[in-house]
Amino acid sequence: MWNNIGKPALLVVSLLAPFVYLGLVWQQLPETIPVHFDAQMKPDSYGSKSELIVMVSILAAVSLFVYALLTQLPRVDPKYRNDPSPGPMEKLALSMVVFMSAIGIVIIYSTYNPMSSRIVFVLLGLLFSVIGYFIRDIKPNYFAGVRLPWTLESEDNWKKTHLLTGKLWIWGGILFVIGSHLVGNDSLEAIFLTLVGILVLVPLVYSFWLFTQEKKTKGQS
Repeated sequence: MWNNIGKPALLVVSLLAPFVYLGLVWQQLPETIPVHFDAQMKPDSYGSKSELIVMVSILAAVSLFVYALLTQLPRVDPKYRNDPSPGPMEKLALSMVVFMSAIGIVIIYSTYNPMSSRIVFVLLGLLFSVIGYFIRDIKPNYFAGVRLPWTLESEDNWKKTHLLTGKLWIWGGILFVIGSHLVGNDSLEAIFLTLVGILVLVPLVYSFWLFTQEKKTKGQS
């Protein structure tokens, strides 16, 4: 029942939410609004409020593209030939659409209300946790996940690498959400970039270590 009604409904609601919100607050918006912000969420560029319509439309188009790409992978990826079910990939795609919708609403809100950069970083932290949750179950493919020569050639390497990546991203995202409330705004960007570096590099190093261990094992046999 959820597959037939719930997922399409969530997709439609997520895509329309920024448009609905923009319509509700349209009269409150000044004719000239901030359209770009620096790392501290301070406006550094201004334009007409009609530009928000373009922005929301672009976000919706990008969301649809990402959703279509991730959900259609089973049809074009040779790795999925024996398992055409989208599975975690579809859930990840829906999560990305919801995230893009939330970003759109936050941007609209920030044009007529002062807002801390913490809100954006909290959303990014939550996104990492959500991706980590679903990435644990993603099967080998050429489009999403930790796609390296040794992960694509070894199913065992792929599984172990993505289990570690999932746990790392889940807890990394949670810790960043908590940490974003404990440090000053000036430190948020540096901490976020450091976190991204850790979340990306650790799985790469771990997967390569698994590869070298597998080579040693084969050489001894």
